[in-house]
Amino acid sequence: MPRCTNRRGARRPRDGCSATFCRQEAQHTCLGQPSLCFADCGDGNLDSGEDCDDGNLGNGDGCHNNCTIEAGYSCGGQPSVCGPTCGNGMLDASEQCDDGNTTSRDGCSSGCRNESGWLCPTPGAPCNQYEIVIDTPLNGVFTNAATQVITGHYTLLPPLQVGITVNGLPKPA
Repeated sequence: MPRCTNRRGARRPRDGCSATFCRQEAQHTCLGQPSLCFADCGDGNLDSGEDCDDGNLGNGDGCHNNCTIEAGYSCGGQPSVCGPTCGNGMLDASEQCDDGNTTSRDGCSSGCRNESGWLCPTPGAPCNQYEIVIDTPLNGVFTNAATQVITGHYTLLPPLQVGITVNGLPKPA
């Protein structure tokens, strides 16, 4: 094992250089004299100074190759298991929407689920409220028939405005 002396001769437990024997500690790499020691990132062991260690040096999986947690992820355990977080502005597999925040009642809920009356077409962008317009049946009359054909369309509304129109007549929301 190589000998080591930390910068300015300081030795602290679990800094990579054993204070007792002045030797490189396990799961650390030391370079130069005096030595600069650092934890072995990517070995799956969560060492001092590491926010995560998922056992690889790949990026884009939540744990960066320098063992810091990547934006939009949370990590835990040893080896670290990382997963995307709701509100990161990216549409992840488990999400219906992601508007870049965790606020409900803005079209995309705090759990990244679509909210009624809103359209969230672009991940990371605010959602848009929409108005439902029923064109038929005439005068908005519905029957007890087994089937009923309803035709209509929707239009986007300015922020914080909600509405429904039946055959051209606005109805209170």
